[in-house]
This record gives sequence, structure tokens and C-alpha cells, in this order.
Amino acid sequence: MKKTWVIVFSLILFWSLSYPSFVEAVGEPYTIDQAPLDVPEFDDYTVTKVSSLSELSTALNSSTSKVSIELQNDMTITSSIIINGDKELNLNGHTLNAGTNGYLSIDGNSTTNQFKLFNGKIIGGPVTQSPGSRDTQNSAFLNVSYQKNINVVFEDIAYKSNDNGGNFFVGLATNVFSLGTVTVETYAQNIRAGNITFLGDFNGYSFGNGYPDEFGQGKGGVNLTFGGKAYSYINKTNGGSTLMSQAVGDRRIYIGKNSHVVLNNTNNANNNRGYLAYANNIGNFSIINVDGSLEATSVGTSLRTTASQSNNGTPYNNQAGTFNGQANIYVNQGAKFKVSSTNETATYGTLFTYNTNLYVYKPDVLDMRYFGRSNFFFAFPDSPQSNLYLYDQSIGVWLKDDKGIGNPTRIWQNVDWMRLLNFSINSANNVSSSDPTLTPDTFKINDYSRISNNVELPMIVLDPTFINESDQAFLNNGDTTFSGTTGYYLPGNVKLDKAASNATVTLNLNGKTYTTQTTDDGTWRFADLDLSTVKGGTIGTVDLVDTDKRLATQIKFTVKDTIPPKATPKLIKADLGSTTKLNNPLDGISTYSDETTTNDKMTVEFVNSDAERTKMVNELGVHDIGINVIDEAGNKTLVSTKVVVHPKGENITDGYVFGKDYDIDYLTWVNASDSQKREFVLSKDYGNTKGYAISGNTITDVSTDPSNMLITIPSNNWEPNKTYDIPVKVNSYTKIIKVTLVPSTVKMTIKQVYKGTDTPIYSDLETKSLVENDVYEETIGDNIEEVLNKLISDKKIVLNYEGYNPVIVSDYKIYQHDKEMTKSDTVPNDDFSIIYEYEGQLKFKDIAEKLDFGSVTISAEDTETPLSDSSDKSLSIINTIQDSTWKLKASLPSGITQVNGKKSPFIGNVIYKDILGDTLRIGQSATIIETQKDNQLFSHIQLKNKDTGIFLKQEAGNLKGSYSGELLWTLEDSP
Repeated sequence: MKKTWVIVFSLILFWSLSYPSFVEAVGEPYTIDQAPLDVPEFDDYTVTKVSSLSELSTALNSSTSKVSIELQNDMTITSSIIINGDKELNLNGHTLNAGTNGYLSIDGNSTTNQFKLFNGKIIGGPVTQSPGSRDTQNSAFLNVSYQKNINVVFEDIAYKSNDNGGNFFVGLATNVFSLGTVTVETYAQNIRAGNITFLGDFNGYSFGNGYPDEFGQGKGGVNLTFGGKAYSYINKTNGGSTLMSQAVGDRRIYIGKNSHVVLNNTNNANNNRGYLAYANNIGNFSIINVDGSLEATSVGTSLRTTASQSNNGTPYNNQAGTFNGQANIYVNQGAKFKVSSTNETATYGTLFTYNTNLYVYKPDVLDMRYFGRSNFFFAFPDSPQSNLYLYDQSIGVWLKDDKGIGNPTRIWQNVDWMRLLNFSINSANNVSSSDPTLTPDTFKINDYSRISNNVELPMIVLDPTFINESDQAFLNNGDTTFSGTTGYYLPGNVKLDKAASNATVTLNLNGKTYTTQTTDDGTWRFADLDLSTVKGGTIGTVDLVDTDKRLATQIKFTVKDTIPPKATPKLIKADLGSTTKLNNPLDGISTYSDETTTNDKMTVEFVNSDAERTKMVNELGVHDIGINVIDEAGNKTLVSTKVVVHPKGENITDGYVFGKDYDIDYLTWVNASDSQKREFVLSKDYGNTKGYAISGNTITDVSTDPSNMLITIPSNNWEPNKTYDIPVKVNSYTKIIKVTLVPSTVKMTIKQVYKGTDTPIYSDLETKSLVENDVYEETIGDNIEEVLNKLISDKKIVLNYEGYNPVIVSDYKIYQHDKEMTKSDTVPNDDFSIIYEYEGQLKFKDIAEKLDFGSVTISAEDTETPLSDSSDKSLSIINTIQDSTWKLKASLPSGITQVNGKKSPFIGNVIYKDILGDTLRIGQSATIIETQKDNQLFSHIQLKNKDTGIFLKQEAGNLKGSYSGELLWTLEDSP
């Protein structure tokens, strides 16, 4: 399988173009001629569980293939174990301890084609410090013969060698695959193999000091290595070894997408500059192909290869085994490539090589660092075909003295392409680029300590709280926190959506330094600051250094003094009417101070005006007065001071009471409990009394605390219209409150009723309106008759009504709670009723005293004559007696006779016709002519009407003359 890119320039090759080559076209710029190796499969393996070393040894040594050996417990290897057949060893979460002599081996006679080691931890192994030549079989925990071209897989393994020697894996013709998470810590080499494929996370650490030698056969630390040019594939024509099982495309490293390889080599080679050239992270490979992430840090040279020392032969049939005869490093789109060589005395660059191309195309990260002397890249002049190609990225460089720290010395943004051709230890100036400013004069790689495509610059952003309206930074000296965020930007002030995580933020202020770290989201915060003594106007700075040691532009800020002065009040005691104690505000301040302003430069002033203070001292009591204490920055502290205004001449020490004398309703006071009487003394509506306990400058309101303000309620037979003393005491101070008991009023109800009943009498007999029971508020002790006479004179009440026997004012009875009380002349001290009792009457209101029939013509026939117009024509009757009716009778005891002459009797009768049409003769005996109807109180009887009333009935035989008679009206009561 081939993966092909193309570049934007042409390259003349020295071999036939029938092999993959560069072409001039638009698109990806280079060709990768070898695809990643396929990971071997371990399917359908039979599980064998082992619990002892002998069981493990037997299972591994068995020639039976496709066996999965599963450890059941931790185990220790005491010697070598030969592996035969295709096997996988599942440590099953256990630890395999190899001591100082234990190891696994696949020798030249083994039938093994693939082996997998996974899922556990390994400690120790052979302490042989160097892997030696290709024939050495006991230098690593797992040794594979150089004659065996097999596949070995490591997955989820953690290995730690002995502290004084040892390697993890040696197999010059082996394809190694690292899956899952693999961690290898070795004194010397991590992995020595033909090909290494990383498809997971690999962490390699080499810590042994010493000389690794050119072929990786020494005892010093190297992470990943191959044996060197002597063991590489060269056909017989070129004098190569025929014993090696090397093939075209061997000696390659592939780091897959989403894979992370971290290599760290702390071998300082005993500070020998020549040895440091071989203390590598990666050595002697033909191809390094990075799709994922590589972070390689070494004290010595990080990358080195002798794979292409002799660039001769044909494509693929050459020392490097590549299509172009050169070693090739591919950093592909989206990859991360971070390589560092940190020793400052080293002289062989971060890349020490023969005939090597480094291709870098659109990586996420390109970061190469070399802190040593001399050349950034070291290439021998007799192998001049070493080149650097950079595509579609920005380029930043740091000078040597910077050691890669701080911000880039120079930046070229968005460079389409750049190339450094034929660099060697003698020359590195063949520079060309799509950017006209990137030239041999401006890009001098050997002057640099670092090259990176990351040209982002960090920035500090203060929270808006610390930016004023003029966009100036400030910090209040009263603040205890200072915070903000971070970001990155590109030259040209192009802001990026990225925060500076885990960066160091430094605050310098007033000779002090504060440090904090940013969080994962780039925010930072200084907490628990004490800036109270920092004067306003002081300048402070904020700096940031990110994890890449880049510096943000320093922010300067100004301190604002926002802390007000401190002050405590002093109690003022003023004589009533005197302002002497309210002229100097310092009389109301006990202490005052400020962190940044001396007392002589502070302003102390009253808040209250002169008029307000004058009014204050003319009112007894405890008042609040405001005093401002102001520092140089204008910060104010308002002190609320208490002013005790007391009667002139009094000595106020530990207590003070003020209040007012008051009147209170007699009954309200008498009926109240002692606790209620206390509340009257305190109430704003009555005594409005306040009490204060005084201790130094502290005054405390104790008005509601009976234990601290004693109000003595005397035991008295309380009487209205009298004044009583109520002592009120706080500590040694006593105030007398005078209470005057004002007579109370009670309700007086006036009732006018039928005697012996509650039934009211009538005020209007015709309409049958009842006399209402009127209620009045009257003062206890007033004379009742005087009260009643006043009500009568004011026409509020009326005594005596038509139809009832008369009463006089003094005829009243007194009732309370429905019971008759002993008659009193004065208003009692509880609600009461005045009762007037009336007796009803039956009587004529109007009587017909004169009945006149006028002139009547004598007739031989009977005639009826009504009353004349000059006669009385009606009568009225009143009956207010309860449960009685009346009868009206009429009679002519002496009849009717002639007035003069012979006094002849009248022949005929007086008759009465009622409304029913009945005719009643009125004779010498009384005749009932009307009775009471419908309980009428007032009855009006018509004696002359059209068809009813009194008539004179004449019979024949009367003589001419004047006649008269006496009619007797009789009114009778009948139950």
C-alpha cells in the first residue's frame, strides 16, 4: 500500500523516476513510500492457566502454537525461558519479577512467528548493561535472535529494569507493535528492533549514564534504536551481510493517529560531548513516520541515524532501504512533533545524521530545540543530501542564548513552503521560501535554540471589575482578590480561542511578589490579599509565563485607596440648651486612624448642621449625631455618636432616663396589670420613656429590659383626677414620671317603657312610632339629673308623650346588667341604663260638646235630619293601655224637650248610623255605638257624614218651637 502526496517544487533525483518520486503539482508535498505494518492477530488461541514458574516455563517452551498463557498469580523468573511456537503471555494484572538473571528468549531455532506480552507489570531482568553485538542473546528481558524476522506485540505493559543495568527488548529483525498503554523504564535501551509501530500510548525512559556507541551496543541509555549500518539490508553487490533477515523498508518507526509517544533519555554520557551524540531518543532508523504525537527529550542528540551513510545503489536496494536512498522523517498533517536536546555543552545538534530528509506538513505542533553549541542540525559534509522541508505553517525561532525560553525572536506567519537544502556541519544557508522575508540572511538555523510552528503569544486579561471607564487597570487597596483570564494571540493582534492553562501569573506590588497558577480554563486569581497599607497611586505589575515559557505583555495597574479610616465614637453629654459640647467634632471621636494617611492630614467634620445641633440640645433625650472622618484619598468613615441631652447640672454617670408626664384614662389604668402599666410608661402614646445604661463611651438602650430599667408601680387606691409618681431607674439614675388619671366615660342608655316591662312607649300614636333607646357617653361621677336636663335642653331627648301619664326628670330608675340598682345621683363607673316608666291612658282627645240639627220643618211623616254645619261633627279617642279595648256609649238621660212654652217632649229620637248600615237609637239608657278596632292607639269618629253619624228622627205630631237635650258620651275600657 502506498500513500502519496505531492509538493510544489521539483527535485532532481539521481536514480530512475520509475519509483515514487516528487512531482511538481498543487497538493500535499511529499511521498511516503512505505505503508504502516499490519498488526498481527491472535485469534482462536487456547487458554492455558499457569500458577508456577515450572508451569510457565513448560507452556512457553512447548512447540504447540496459538496458546494464550494466563498467569494466575505474581511470579519470579530465576533464569532464561525459551519460547517456541506462536504464543501470547497474559500477565492477567499480575507482576512478573525477573530478578537479575531472568529473561525470555526466542532463539534462532525457535518455531515462533509471533508473540504477544500484555496486561501486567514486569520488574528487572538481565543486568547486562549493553545489548552487545547482534549475536548477544541475554541482554534484555525479551531477546529475539537477529535471524528471526517475527512479530512481537506489547499491550498494556509496565516495565522497570534494574537500577544498575538492563534492557527491555532486543530483536534486530523483529517487528514490534506497541498497543494500549506501554511504559518502559530501562537503564540502557527501551526497544532495539527492526521496525516499531506505535498504536497507543508509549512512555519510554532511559536513565543509565554511559557510552551507547554508534551501533547502540554500549551500556548508555537509548530509547529506541537499531543496530546500525552494519546490520542493515545491503545486497551482496554492496558488501552487505547475508545473515541478517532484513527486508526492503525495514528500520522504520510509525506513530499512528491518536497515538502518543513520549521518550525521555537522561543519559548525560558522563558529560562526554562525543558520547552525547549517541545518547539518543531514536537512533539508526531509516524512516520515522509520525501521524500522531512524538515528544522526545534527550540530554544528548535526540535523533540520529547511520542508515543512509552510504547513499548508493538503486531505489530500495540501498543502505537505507528507501526509495531515495536517504533516511526520511515524515511529520504529517495534524501530527505533533516535539524534539529537544538539552545539554548546553553538546556539539552534535538535535539531529545527527547522514543524508536525511525532514518533511513537515501542516502539523498541529512542530517544536525542535537544541541548547548545545555549534550546529542545530549536524550532518556530515561527505553526505550532503540532508534537507529540511516545511509546508503550510508559521515559523518562529529563538536565539541560542534564549534556550527556547520566552517569546520567539522572529516570526514568519502562514508560510506556504520553506526549505533548507544540503545542510551540513559546514553550511546551512541554502534557504528559500514562499515568504520573501524568509531568506538566508534572515533565517540562520545555527543561531537558534528552537524552531516551532507555534507562534502564539500569551496575554493577560483582567476581569472587568479591575478596568475603569477610561480602560485603565486599577486595584483597590481594600480588595482581597485580583483575578482575570488569559488567552493567546498571533502577531497582528489576531486573538485565538485558547487559554493559557497552568501558566504562572506573578503580581508585583509595593515590594512584594505574589504568584499563582492558571486553571485548566486559563483563569487566575489571587486571594486573601492584604493591600491595606498600600498607598493610592502605587503602581503594580502583572506578568504571565506559560508552560512554554512564553511571556505575556506586562500589565501595569494603579492602586486606588478605597479603605476608609477607622474611627470609634465618644459619648457626648450635653446640658439642655447648651451647644458647648457640640462645637468640636473631635469631642465625639474616641480614636481614629488610617492605613495610609496620618491623623494630622485627615479631616474630621460634623455631618449635622449648626441648626440641627442647636435643635438637638434643646430636646431632652439621646440623639444620634454624624461625624465624618476623611482620609487624603477622600474615603469617608461615618461615625454615629450618641449625644445625651440632660437637664442642666445633672451628673450623668452610669445611666440615664428621660420621658414625659402623661394623662391616661382612669379605667384604662385601673384595669391594667402592672406589666401593662409598665408598657404605658414606655409607650410613645403616653410616657415615651427611654432608659440607657452607660459604660464609658458605650450607651445601651435597656428600655425593654425590666432587669436593667426598673419601673416601680406603686400600690394605690387609684382615684380619677389625681396624679401619681412612677419612679424609673437605670443604675444610679432615677427619673420620676407623673401619671394623671383622667376620669373615664361610660355608656348611658335612656329607655322610656311601659311600667313593669321593657316595651318602649310610642312617640307618635297615629304612626305608632316607638321611642328610641338613645345611648350617650358620660363622665363617671357627673350628676345624673344635670346630665339629663342638659340632654333635654339640647333637645337630644324628650320626656312625656301624648297618651301617657306624665313623668318628671327625677322619676328615673338605674339599671346595670339588666338589674335595677340603688338609685344614685352620679354617673356610675360602668355602663348603665336610665329607665323612665309610663302608664297608658284611655281618654277622649276631642269631644263633640255641641250637637245642632239646625231648623227642622215639622212634617206629618217621619223624617231624618243630619247635624247642621254649625254642629261639632266628630270626636277622638286615645287608648295607650296595653292589652285593652274601648266601647263608646251614648244616652239621652232626660230626652229632648221644648225649650220654652209648655216644654213639650220631642216626638221622635236621636239615632246613630254606623258604617255597616245599622241604625242605633240613642235613648235614656246608654247605647254602644262604636268599639275599638285593630288595636288603634288613636281613633277618630265622624258624627256627620253622608250616610253615617248622628241623625234626628222626627215623627208626626211635634209642635213648633226650639228643642234641646243633653247627650251623655260614655267611654268604657274592657279587657
